[in-house]
Amino acid sequence: MNKWLTCFFCLSIIISCSTEEESEMPSLVGPGDGLYILCENNVSFYAPLNNNSNDPIDITSQIGLSFNNPKKIRITSDKMYVTSNKIDIVNLNNLFVENSISGNSFNGLINPTDCQYLDYGRIFVTDRGDSKVKVIDLTTNDITTIIETGDSTKPNFIVNKFWRAYVLNSGGQTSSKKDTTIVSIDYKDGLVPIADFSGEVIVGDNPSSAVFSDQLKVLCKGIYNINNNSNDSESSFYVVNPWDHYVISSVNLNNVYNAQSLVENYNGSALFFTASDGIYRIYYPSLSYSKILDLQTNKIALNVEKYYDTDTTFVYTEMIYSNDLNNPNSIYKYNPFLDSITDTITFSSNVIDFIFRGN
Repeated sequence: MNKWLTCFFCLSIIISCSTEEESEMPSLVGPGDGLYILCENNVSFYAPLNNNSNDPIDITSQIGLSFNNPKKIRITSDKMYVTSNKIDIVNLNNLFVENSISGNSFNGLINPTDCQYLDYGRIFVTDRGDSKVKVIDLTTNDITTIIETGDSTKPNFIVNKFWRAYVLNSGGQTSSKKDTTIVSIDYKDGLVPIADFSGEVIVGDNPSSAVFSDQLKVLCKGIYNINNNSNDSESSFYVVNPWDHYVISSVNLNNVYNAQSLVENYNGSALFFTASDGIYRIYYPSLSYSKILDLQTNKIALNVEKYYDTDTTFVYTEMIYSNDLNNPNSIYKYNPFLDSITDTITFSSNVIDFIFRGN
């Protein structure tokens, strides 16, 4: 983090600076800090601070990686986890595929949807196919623990902090198949690795995305069926104390449907999420909300970047990266400070998921 970004975090959301005093930014020419994009046929890398080129780099050919039915990409400090019909783990320092865990082995993965590395050489995988969380030892690729999340709960998302993970049971598209629960799993006790169910919280219909910061903030999709909206229910937002499972506050999102992707700004004062009719901002802790962009999207990511407001000065602002369901091979960069889309990034196949490394 350079000195200007440090000042940004310490002083204010937006700071104007003189370019004459700015130290030259390093040029990113390959995987490093930037945006990693999972597409139907490849993984690409995009460096927002690269002054030489705004074109994404296809790193799949360098990795020697192939997959079917891609669903999710996760990044740690030096690893990339791609969930498809299998789980591939790539070392980002040398672009070497360290592990590939098949979904077809005995008692294996039926329909993996998300995974997280949770200490001690283990990944925790949400398996929507049989409503379980499966703990995999990366040394042997064996499933060492299976944690029930409930009958037909269809877990779809996992988030963690310190020693606890939360799994969101995302349910189905009808009233009879919806779910309203999230479950907690403790994955270490001091220095001892564990994988213990530790509680359940009732939230809104079909929880879809969450942020685990000072509190656990949960976005609930509601019931949404694009082909038949007669039983649709509105989305909702919940704030949960993650240590005692107590719901602190919640809000029903009136006339908001199909909320799916939740991100938080740098100081936790606001969050952004997608819905069927656009991108919304919700303020915390007031939970007041409003739509900021009309766009059919189901995925966003947030990055703090420089915007040059004159030839001699710049400001730091939070850029929102969003896919476009009507142009599925594109990602837009939206500047909420200017209320405008400032860039479009185009890929060779449809965008599935994306995430920043280095925030």
